[in-house]
Amino acid sequence: MFLKKNFLREIYSLVCAMRCSVLCLTGFFLLCSGLLFSQVKPLPGLVLSSVALSCDLTEKGKAWYQPGVATGISIVSGGERKIHVQGLFLLGKAYSDYPNASFAEPYPQEINHFVQTSFFLLEAGPVYQTNLNPHFFLSLGVSAGILFFTPKNAENQSLADLTYTRFPDESFSRQTFVFTPNAGVGYRISPAISLNLCYALHLTGTDYLDNIGKAGIKAGKDKIQEFRLGLVFNPW
Repeated sequence: MFLKKNFLREIYSLVCAMRCSVLCLTGFFLLCSGLLFSQVKPLPGLVLSSVALSCDLTEKGKAWYQPGVATGISIVSGGERKIHVQGLFLLGKAYSDYPNASFAEPYPQEINHFVQTSFFLLEAGPVYQTNLNPHFFLSLGVSAGILFFTPKNAENQSLADLTYTRFPDESFSRQTFVFTPNAGVGYRISPAISLNLCYALHLTGTDYLDNIGKAGIKAGKDKIQEFRLGLVFNPW
């Protein structure tokens, strides 16, 4: 009976995640369709990022001591206009380790002091670009989307399933909405290729990227910081 309940719970979680994924993919399909069928042609890109968690297991000033890696693809509207639309698919893993972290008393004795959080991000939004010269340009944008995440311990076990690491009856959803301000600089290598460097701060609606919720003493929700290196191609 116990195994059956766990199996049904996993199926339900999968269905919920798939439903959200379908909604997100539908939104991105509409975005891409709008770009394709308008007079603006979409420019595909590749992304490689360094990411860091800002959470209850992040020691002050040491968020980047144990950076993670993320990779993905982007799509941005082309043309000479200053305001573009950009979409991003990002897959990665972020880490945080704080052996001397403090928690709200009385906290669960099996609470985790280390976390490795795998995530999949879908987001889109406007970005403003202004040219400094024929090669260099600055960008400033905001985006919104949804983040799917799974916090795990050092043994690669899903902490969401280890209920004894949290207070009794404390559970959480493994997907959350995100709002992301970002700023960067770009360089046009040629008319067909641009190189972009960007900083993005992913503000989430969850306090469980590290599995620490009610026991946490830091104010605010968890965040993911990102330094992004991207190549944008113009095949047109």
